[in-house]
Amino acid sequence: MKHCALFLLLLLTAGRITGQDMNIYSGEWKINEPFNCTGKAAYAFYNDFQSGKKILDRGFSIIYNDELNRLNITVTGSFADDARDGKWQIDFDFHDYPFGDDGLLNGFLHITQRFNKGIPHGEWKSAERLDITGTGPSPRLSLLTEQNVSLTFNQGIVTGKVIYNGSHKDIKESLTIADDSLGYMHGHWINKYQNHTFVSTYYHGLPVRIVQVDHATGDSTIKIQASEKELHDWQTAYPIHITNPYLCSLMYEIFHNRYDNLDSTIIDLFNNNFVASLHIPGEENWDMEKSFKIVFLYQERSDIDHQMKVADYYLEHADTLNASAWYQRVADEHPDNGIGYYNVGKLAEAANDPYNALLNYSGALLRNYPQAENAIDSYGIKMSKKGESHISKEIFKLLTMLKPQNGTAWDNLGWAYLETDSIPQALHAFEQALILNPNADSFTGKLICLYLAGDKKPARQYFQTAKTLYPFIFPANKLLTGLLSKGYQYTNKQQRLIEECMERL
Repeated sequence: MKHCALFLLLLLTAGRITGQDMNIYSGEWKINEPFNCTGKAAYAFYNDFQSGKKILDRGFSIIYNDELNRLNITVTGSFADDARDGKWQIDFDFHDYPFGDDGLLNGFLHITQRFNKGIPHGEWKSAERLDITGTGPSPRLSLLTEQNVSLTFNQGIVTGKVIYNGSHKDIKESLTIADDSLGYMHGHWINKYQNHTFVSTYYHGLPVRIVQVDHATGDSTIKIQASEKELHDWQTAYPIHITNPYLCSLMYEIFHNRYDNLDSTIIDLFNNNFVASLHIPGEENWDMEKSFKIVFLYQERSDIDHQMKVADYYLEHADTLNASAWYQRVADEHPDNGIGYYNVGKLAEAANDPYNALLNYSGALLRNYPQAENAIDSYGIKMSKKGESHISKEIFKLLTMLKPQNGTAWDNLGWAYLETDSIPQALHAFEQALILNPNADSFTGKLICLYLAGDKKPARQYFQTAKTLYPFIFPANKLLTGLLSKGYQYTNKQQRLIEECMERL
């Protein structure tokens, strides 16, 4: 009668799909191993005009009754556009059913599932009591297994509590796992096993305290005790995880405590061989890693690469305050690596903070960070172009102290001294530059120093050597043009000094 009633329901609701012709199937349904029998099925469907595929929609049922009433199978549920939807009930009842060589099977497996368009949503329950009596080829003992599990899905994620009670070969287990809205273990509960009990407290996935109690002796052993820092870290991280999972994944390491025995129990109770034999369309095997999340520990990373990724993330999102703080952390925690200092220096330079820019660039250079030397040099040139000659002079002075073999730094320092009318100091800088890296720019700088010092005769004699060394700046009327043609750049004051010197020599 149940099968006929469902068939009538299908007929009454067959007109739901607009623009599609609903059809009703009522006939045989093959049930595979371990039963190898043929039941009766009834369901509504329509044919998709584009793909030609049969789309199940509305009610669905499977009924099988063994002639001797040893096996009864009943399945009722519904589909919405080929996806399991709403409440599903799957029942197996056994009465002295011959189960291969194992013996006679008595008991039941009753499963309740709820879906929302193919996604587990709502309460799921499974109740199992299977008793196998020994009637096979050789005498065997009766084997009784009892398992009950209940859990609640919220759009595919296990939330709330997972409750399991079971016994097998007189071994009893009782598990309760409380989850928050994201599927992370949360709260306080007791898990009872045959020989011991776990008393656990979690904070959104972080094990705050887990104590094992031995049933025989009553002794307690602390298995996990989170430190105040670990708890504080995760209390800080959890809101970040909710609002920005990517950033949280950069900052915190994830470890999964899988509770494998519970996972396998859930699979056995909801997706076991009995259920698989029915080959129900749209059978849902949910991603356990995704939807049954049990996080063992989130621990803040200390690796320099991960810390740099966090800092880079903040910088990419224009949060220079946090970016600078993380780069500084890299510098503090990894004092032999200059990358943290270098990046703090870049941010300080961008913020027009010369003191901290040079302080951190120097820290990077002293640690042989390869880009730091060019960064200081470029910063000095930038300050010179902006007319900040006093800052530029201090930058190049610093660079010559840190890298006294850098001829370019001495050359730039000489021009910075000329900008501030410090002629003797400029002459010394250019002479150092010519020793380390002789070029037309440093040659011209020394020439101007000799001219400004009032030594015109030595200046004229010195300039005559340009005919051989740097012919592109000789004679005098070609000096500035020749320098500019080689890519040298000068401030307005420096160009005036060059032109004045050439006019009077």
